Amino acid sequence: MVNDLNTEKQILYIIAENQYSNTTWYSRVIEGIYKEAARRQMKVVLCADEQFRQLPKGTIPILLGSSLPFITEYINLCILKEYRPIVAGFEVFQNSQQVSYITINRQQAMSEVVKALLSCGARHIALLGVNSSIQTDMLRYNGWAAVVRAYGIGDIKKDVFYSDSGLPACMDAFWEHYREYDAVACANDYYAAYLCSQAAQKNVSIPETLMVTGFGNTQISQYTHPTLTTVALNLSSVGIQTINLFRSLSKNPDLLSCTATLKSEIIYRNSTRWQKQPLPGKAIFTENITSAFEPTFESHLKNVYALENTLMTMDDTDRKIISGLLQKESYNRLAENLFLSDTAFKYRLYKLFSATNCKNRTELTELFRNYIPEFDKNLH
Repeated sequence: MVNDLNTEKQILYIIAENQYSNTTWYSRVIEGIYKEAARRQMKVVLCADEQFRQLPKGTIPILLGSSLPFITEYINLCILKEYRPIVAGFEVFQNSQQVSYITINRQQAMSEVVKALLSCGARHIALLGVNSSIQTDMLRYNGWAAVVRAYGIGDIKKDVFYSDSGLPACMDAFWEHYREYDAVACANDYYAAYLCSQAAQKNVSIPETLMVTGFGNTQISQYTHPTLTTVALNLSSVGIQTINLFRSLSKNPDLLSCTATLKSEIIYRNSTRWQKQPLPGKAIFTENITSAFEPTFESHLKNVYALENTLMTMDDTDRKIISGLLQKESYNRLAENLFLSDTAFKYRLYKLFSATNCKNRTELTELFRNYIPEFDKNLH
């Protein structure tokens, strides 16, 4: 049994889905939660399922997950146990008055990206990498399609390249028709990074021939060539606002639930042109937003996902090792310059191999050169 749980105003209980806890989305949300909790002198407890089920009536737990079954299961459990849950980080709108939400409007964010491309001179914008079975991807589709319809700039059926059959089929379909477009809005930064890599191989100039935008503001987006214009979802702010919502609910037991929607920010980088043209105002949205959760991972992008997670956990020494490898320095010279013993250097090197799923130096440097060729430049 869980003991001394009557101090729930000082303790924040979190239940997180296993697969979600290994993602950068989770890392950013939980970072915000811990940061704000420390400032408020609150204790954060990550619960196992058994512990979660033993919390007392009236507890205000936080639900962090990436799949509809997980969130639905724990929302239903919270209602049964008479908890007052907060779902953090997703567009989840339900009729239950016992559930609070901290949400990010991905549909609106994608519409702003497409309008930004229009203001940069684009006139025919493709949408790349959405999966019709993933709710967040379809919100992105809705945002893109709303602008396409409102400004009459394309065909919402022909101009979308779905990832339902996987990355290779999606990319092949796009490259067959790419000359029809002057811009591509990608469903996420991973697809955008892959597209930039392929564009370089095909001698397609970005942004002169084709402007490209990502979605998510990953670490990778800072190092692609060219660097990616993307959407920052402010997930750390989700964590911070989760604590603030928790405190409001704790102080007001008669308050059944609250919903807060956070804005996103477009990060302009070199994958889009810079000239800006004012757009005429249009009524973009008429429909309501529905439930949405983050996508599952795609096997063909596993190296890119691994690269992103590696960038998230690197320290300065790791970065200098990678930089040295890219500059073709020998292991001995690198270790000497970094004041590392042979054992310490090898330990760090093999950690980098393991994190990126690379077998050797050649694979590691190729991975960086293929997807984030700007990495080494940003260190100097």
